[in-house]
Amino acid sequence: MSPSQSGEQTTPTQWVATPAAGSSPPSLTVDGQSFFARGVAYSPVPWGADANWAPYGDFMFPPWNGVWNRDLPAMRNAGINVIRTYNIENVSPDNGAKQDHSHFLNACWNGGTNPIYVLVGFGPLNNLAIYDPWDSTQPKRDAARKAFLAMVAAYAAFPAVMGFIIGNEVNSVVTRDNSNFWKWLNDLAGATKAAAPGKLTLLALVDDSMKSVSHADKNMPKLDVWGINTYRGQIQPANANNFNNLWNSFAQLSKKPLLISEWGAPASTHDGAGHLVFTGPVVANLDTYITGHYTDITYNSVATTTNGGANNPNAANWAPVCVGSCYFEWTDEWWKLDGAYSQEKCPATIQNVGLAQNPAFPGGWDDEECFGLNAIKPSGGDPFQRTVPPHGKCPGPWNFHTQAPYLPDILRPRQSLATLTKLFKAT
Repeated sequence: MSPSQSGEQTTPTQWVATPAAGSSPPSLTVDGQSFFARGVAYSPVPWGADANWAPYGDFMFPPWNGVWNRDLPAMRNAGINVIRTYNIENVSPDNGAKQDHSHFLNACWNGGTNPIYVLVGFGPLNNLAIYDPWDSTQPKRDAARKAFLAMVAAYAAFPAVMGFIIGNEVNSVVTRDNSNFWKWLNDLAGATKAAAPGKLTLLALVDDSMKSVSHADKNMPKLDVWGINTYRGQIQPANANNFNNLWNSFAQLSKKPLLISEWGAPASTHDGAGHLVFTGPVVANLDTYITGHYTDITYNSVATTTNGGANNPNAANWAPVCVGSCYFEWTDEWWKLDGAYSQEKCPATIQNVGLAQNPAFPGGWDDEECFGLNAIKPSGGDPFQRTVPPHGKCPGPWNFHTQAPYLPDILRPRQSLATLTKLFKAT
């Protein structure tokens, strides 16, 4: 369905990312107006589901309407104006069936009232196996490119679409040294812009201390915006509660705008028995972490003209390069550590503890299943009484008797959402 068929605005929004020039910083505009992204990462995988199973993390087409109808009003109340997704496929990779995201995109647009713009991700482009080893993976790349550009063509006209993400965290120690890798991505960005005039192209990098930007910036003229997924900084000492030299090191290498495409921390810690707990001190420290990091983002906005002086603990690293950010993430995802807990019967039905300590995070652990601004709780009665798939063993979000989703998970907003809401509404 196109916007015109659904009665929505038929004129696509026009996005322009302008590189820095002379003393002028980079900029980002929509329909001629300056824009700063107050965003979140959006991967609303329900209880019992796994992004490695159909629909592969894509819960943004019918019959999953209940998921986004639950989320979008709450996002608007929080001052969120951008979401970045990780996998939107307009055709099922399993059976070729059409997957229509027009209802979701129109709901994001909301008739132009408090729209939530979408940076559209595409899962197959996030798979390192299509890039490494390079010479033997061309058929996989060709197939991913064809499917991606078909998706771009299908959704380019929707006014809620801000742009398209041409890859997430694919800059490995192998790929970043491969000039053919960057050339391929630049060609893909060019093809994307040809299919979607007025929309942005963005590549979300692993934060590798600017090694990838250094390798690639001059070879990526078709890329509009660099994204960096970064988890720098810590709450103590106070002058470290920020992204340290991210800003000025980026500005030395690129004139493009920078969007922090992921940042955040888990809401959890571990008790003495190794169980997940969500304690008052961690809640307070996470609020401190979020406040310090978001303040650092705003100090380095492209709209700033000074480094903030004594009020900015990271003033020495100031550079006006940032066009916003996407906090990671809107909801917890209970599948993220399934691979590490394969001995469990149904690991996606359990919120599993992280295996790696990370003293930079408020709770001291890299609990991948606990980054959400919202915790999730299965709706209805005992979820383990739900139907299971034929020849399967684990319940999830799909009712195999009625052939329809169960009611969406219940959101339990954390204090971190209130903290970020206050910060968003002040910018």
